[in-house]
Amino acid sequence: MAAIDTVGDSSLLRKKGYNPARQTDHAMYPKGFEPISDVDIDDGEAVRECFQQVCQAIRVKLRKHAAKLEEPLTERRAGRPSRAIAKIYDDLRLKTYILVRDMEGLGVWPHVDVIVARTTPGRRAKNQMTRRFIDVLYFLSQAEGPIGLERKVLADFANQLAYAHRHDVPFQFLLGFLAQVGFDEAARKERADLYEPWHPKYARKPSCGKAKKTSKGSPS
Repeated sequence: MAAIDTVGDSSLLRKKGYNPARQTDHAMYPKGFEPISDVDIDDGEAVRECFQQVCQAIRVKLRKHAAKLEEPLTERRAGRPSRAIAKIYDDLRLKTYILVRDMEGLGVWPHVDVIVARTTPGRRAKNQMTRRFIDVLYFLSQAEGPIGLERKVLADFANQLAYAHRHDVPFQFLLGFLAQVGFDEAARKERADLYEPWHPKYARKPSCGKAKKTSKGSPS
């Protein structure tokens, strides 16, 4: 599978700490998405720089749709986003999911946690992964001036992505998984610490066998 075109491949070579040997085939990533794994993960400064560049690329795209995103949820038909806004949301979900899971898999959170974790609602999240998703989402939408994403939207996104993560859903199937479960339902289940029936940790109700009938005349 051929590797995907990225924004400014030559810029990678100029990044401090870039290690070409770590570059892998990211053909399934969204076009133009430059993964954080393309830097030397042992170089904290390089990781932070790459993280901020990835976030900036996502933010630039969000700003192109700033006017649409500022439309309050309450003014949208049936409280649901329009098709155009839903597409923007899906793109944000997917890129945030990839970014956070890349960071989690590479173990680079200590390098960037100080950037994102001190001024966000993530401190009140019930578990670590939800906190990390909300921290990054809030950083994306608030750094360098706020973009019109309501806090409730960000919280719902974080719970949806955390629910997919707890099921270890590959990013290629993220949106399909959430659509099948239901976006609102996925957020609700994450808050309730639930799993899908196919997951080994799904809490099944104990089967209650029928009580054996006692024969007449037998002692009670």
